[in-house]
Amino acid sequence: MNDSQLHSILEDLLAREQALRPLSLLKAVHRLDAEDERRFLAGDIPLLESRLYGSADRMTALLERARNWARQRGLESQADGHARAGRVFRKGPAEQLARTTWQRAPRPQGDLFLDNGAAQARAGLVRSLLAADRDAAERCLAELARAEPGHPDQGDAEHLVGALDWLGSPPAGLAEHLNTELLPRAERLLGRAQADDFARAFRQALARQPAAQNFDPEHPDRHRSAWLFELEDWNASVQACQQALDEEPSNLQSPELLARLATAGLNAGQRETALLAVCQLCWRHPQAAERWLEATDDVEIARRIARFWDLDPLLPTELFPAWLALGGHAPAPPPAEQQPATPAATALLHVRALRHDPESLAEREWLQAEQPALFQLWLADYRKLKG
Repeated sequence: MNDSQLHSILEDLLAREQALRPLSLLKAVHRLDAEDERRFLAGDIPLLESRLYGSADRMTALLERARNWARQRGLESQADGHARAGRVFRKGPAEQLARTTWQRAPRPQGDLFLDNGAAQARAGLVRSLLAADRDAAERCLAELARAEPGHPDQGDAEHLVGALDWLGSPPAGLAEHLNTELLPRAERLLGRAQADDFARAFRQALARQPAAQNFDPEHPDRHRSAWLFELEDWNASVQACQQALDEEPSNLQSPELLARLATAGLNAGQRETALLAVCQLCWRHPQAAERWLEATDDVEIARRIARFWDLDPLLPTELFPAWLALGGHAPAPPPAEQQPATPAATALLHVRALRHDPESLAEREWLQAEQPALFQLWLADYRKLKG
């Protein structure tokens, strides 16, 4: 998981819980079940590490990165007294990380009772911006200027109010301006969650633009599927991604498009479509696939990839689809159209054939000769199934 992905999760946790709790982070990255957390806090699980998914070292490294982020944000630490009779981790340093909660420093009491003309004008301005009501936003902006000349939010507010004019006829550079100017200003004025609500109308306008209808590998984030993805219109995003692949098969060389299709497919409940996209991503773009696998919030796939990362010896990411097809990891990926002629993609065909006929000597010999590590994993699963 890269820093941007982790920081996004941490921001969400801090906004939702008003604190950064290690157990909440482990749940958010699918290392901890909510039921196991409940039992641990009740004292029914003496060592939580035994119930966590994946490597304890990886989880310790993740908590260290979260601690560093919290310190950079100026959050204050305090010992967490949860489940004193049990431990989260066996090792002391990891246990200390898991027992530390981070919170914002207390605000001055005077801020709690701020209720004046400027505050009321600002609240009206926020409501008007979220409703994309240009006239009302202009009036609130003028009230804010009268109530408190030089208000620190004035500059951002003027820019956002002016941008509402672009909704009717989006200028050519709106896509870049949305990310570089509008969203940062909206986050400062409205907060992160409401900034996304403000940007919704702009994303809808961008998705309707003629230029967004054809996929450009040089600018994958300007395609209609990207704006629909940002709007969380998952089915429409899947349809737009698939249309881009159907119209131009060479678009399989775009890791951004495949990753978008995989995530949108999972969120839309189109798991077979998503799994096919994951296969193509692993075979054609293993580094991008690794980033996607680390970041996915799909519980089923996240747990599978946690087991995959913990294999010894570790298999290359290209073999993730073939590993999924092993007997103990049903369901297997479906047959893929336009499957590349690579060893990893070919391995999936042979593992699928062995799954259908485990006694096939030819398939066993091929897998043992070409993918010995994968063969040993298949053999271990086969022996378990045979009892």
